[in-house]
Amino acid sequence: MITQSQFNKVHKGMSYQEVCDILGGPGELLSSETAQIEPGITALAMVTDLYEWRNDDDSWVRLMFSQNQLHDAADEGLS
Repeated sequence: MITQSQFNKVHKGMSYQEVCDILGGPGELLSSETAQIEPGITALAMVTDLYEWRNDDDSWVRLMFSQNQLHDAADEGLS
């Protein structure tokens, strides 16, 4: 179960693995996008991944990583 205390230890710039270590395991990949410079030309270094960690009581944490660094974080219902 992910707690508010664990979530409070997560901060921008952390790697996905660092976050997994704090939250106790991997999240579920909700989406992954690769930036396109123009149609047909992708910038592989600009991959953005959105992960979710969900508890049995439907509280959750959603984290967005860009270039394997935490960019944005949201949570709902943690205790």
